[in-house]
Amino acid sequence: MSIDDEDAIRELSACILEDMKLNVLLAKDGVEGLDVLQDHLNDVSLVLLDMTMPRMNGKQFYHHMQAFASHIPVVILSGYTEIYMQTHFMEDSIESSAHPLSFVEKPFSPEMLRLLVEKQLSGKRAPVV
Repeated sequence: MSIDDEDAIRELSACILEDMKLNVLLAKDGVEGLDVLQDHLNDVSLVLLDMTMPRMNGKQFYHHMQAFASHIPVVILSGYTEIYMQTHFMEDSIESSAHPLSFVEKPFSPEMLRLLVEKQLSGKRAPVV
């Protein structure tokens, strides 16, 4: 599942993931993302998550999703640096998640995203992201 308010990023992520033979669900912000995740909870194996979005940002989405989907790994795609994210998001994130957060700084290369997704999904079956 890819949640990003930028059409180009959602489309790029979807293309990369579909090239990996993955089924992809898309959402344009955290509110829509929660709806899609709840509707497809048993199908989603990974969430790609932007931080800065209207209506509900990535941090708010992440905290809401922990209540019912902490078993799903999250990869943060952000224009913020990894150091900023570690200081302002990852350190105070809910620790009940079964998976550590991963981070990809925008702009990212298709290969970078592909490798991180493969790492996150290793050992999983028929993933939908």
